[in-house]
Amino acid sequence: SLLEVDRGLLFLVEGVHGDAVITLAATPNDKDFLKQWHLNNAGKDYQTNSAGAASGTAGVDIGAIAGWDKRTDASSIVVGMTDTGIQLTHPDIVVNLWKNPGETGKDASGRDKGTNGIDDDGNGYIDDVNGWNCFGNNNNPNDDHGHGTGTAGVVGAVGNNLIGNAGVAWSVKLAALKFLNASGVGNASDAAECLSYAVKMKMDIINASWAGDASMRADVEPLIKMAEEAGILVVAASGNSGLDIGLAGQEAYPAAFGNSNVVTVGSIGRSGAKSSFSNFSSKSVHVMAPGESIWTTSKTSLQYLPQTGTSFAAPQVAGMAALMKAYFAGRDPEKTTPEKIRENLIATSVPFAGLGSSSQSGGYVSLKKALAYDPPLTVSPTSMDIPSAGGAVDSCPDSVSKT
Repeated sequence: SLLEVDRGLLFLVEGVHGDAVITLAATPNDKDFLKQWHLNNAGKDYQTNSAGAASGTAGVDIGAIAGWDKRTDASSIVVGMTDTGIQLTHPDIVVNLWKNPGETGKDASGRDKGTNGIDDDGNGYIDDVNGWNCFGNNNNPNDDHGHGTGTAGVVGAVGNNLIGNAGVAWSVKLAALKFLNASGVGNASDAAECLSYAVKMKMDIINASWAGDASMRADVEPLIKMAEEAGILVVAASGNSGLDIGLAGQEAYPAAFGNSNVVTVGSIGRSGAKSSFSNFSSKSVHVMAPGESIWTTSKTSLQYLPQTGTSFAAPQVAGMAALMKAYFAGRDPEKTTPEKIRENLIATSVPFAGLGSSSQSGGYVSLKKALAYDPPLTVSPTSMDIPSAGGAVDSCPDSVSKT
């Protein structure tokens, strides 16, 4: 047998004598990984006690380590983070920032397309290198609140790089689409523009860790439909009001939109029970994911903190969906459509007592189970499976807020 060491990940691969394949779990070397119970719940709290105080139920997590044995790399997938922006210089995110190919490189005059003041790709936005600030109508989608940097870190903080935490997808392209201001509040019309931008730029997934009431439907619903027609998955937080959003008058949007491309995510705690604040519905919420004390990136460089809310459950599913799209692309492309991804997430959720009426799945998501189906390759993969290291409703009728 042959031994291969890939920057901390050890594999025993098949040799000339036909030995069985044995693989060590793909555990990242990120400094704060033990604090990320949502990825690997050992029944201990390492956030408040470095020795690990007893907390929660071991094994109640998204099955990340076993899932990572199949795929950690989603570098071909673009996730549009509609939020408060992203800290563009954060060392645990900067490598995974999306770069608009039409606004990078040199123009005909030898100038940097990202700073030449010209709409080089003709998409209606000037120098939109990493996304767009729809609130300020400019090309600086930097985070002045912190919420967006936190959700981005959950989806795709660089994994296995010795610092901070690991995202669900170790490698992915994160586009900063800012419409929420420094107070975490924004207009529905700006949210719609962010969605429109994501559709125009043909992004793969949109993360929506925000919620609003029915007054936002006129602005936002047509764009959700456009995303549906474009084959773009929208992952939405269910909201934090503790309500059944399947009941008339209690809906939260975009969570309660019935489009086939929307996956709505509620929150569970360390023991698997539905979070008291989480909106729920056996009709309008599709799956549940951890949403309490989620350790993630902050807008301050090299700082991390625990965040709570369905806002931080949703991006786990967005990260999972990115890995699913990347993994199944060369195996069973039909499984990469929004409808099939949603179907997969529901069907492979881990059943849990008490969650039956909380979502369609009656359990919490599992990356391990979602990637378990492994048909023969139909095309050659373009990248290795294991890469090298590297809201509540606002009072304003036309506004939405983070969740």
